[in-house]
Amino acid sequence: MKEKVELTREEKIKQFSDFKKSLTSMSKEELEKLLAEITEDSKKLDKEVSETKFELPEKDQEKVFGYIKTFLNTQKVKWQFVYNMISIYEFFDSKQKTIEYALLDTVLRMLGQFEYTGIEEWKNVKAINEYFSPIAVQYAEIGERIYLYADKYAAVDGQLQLFNAAPAEEVVESKE
Repeated sequence: MKEKVELTREEKIKQFSDFKKSLTSMSKEELEKLLAEITEDSKKLDKEVSETKFELPEKDQEKVFGYIKTFLNTQKVKWQFVYNMISIYEFFDSKQKTIEYALLDTVLRMLGQFEYTGIEEWKNVKAINEYFSPIAVQYAEIGERIYLYADKYAAVDGQLQLFNAAPAEEVVESKE
């Protein structure tokens, strides 16, 4: 069984930089093939993410859910977002054993955009953060994988655009 090797942030940046550099020596056909592979891998990741659920702690759940609902309830939303906001709010109306990645991501991003006033709200935000801390690493790893696929796709697509933008006689496909 292979042991999972955890790279540092700097190693991940270097690895991605090396990936981007490697694209410059690829032919248009190789880039198209790589883009198709990334797209397929991304679809598999999307399926995995859509099926990902996190176990929620029972301790302080009712209190933290109340804080979340209070913050959601203070927001003004446009017509087209009302149904989603009601669905999100109602999720926190009852005790839950799990939360899907997509819902957790939506809620955390939404809460991250709000502004909080005064010590009580600040303490409530702290309580929410502490409540979700047991799943924070797993949540962050999934987000990192999603962004990596998006970045790889953008890098390969950007290199392909150079082929599409250059006049045919200027395109020189090199193999090193």
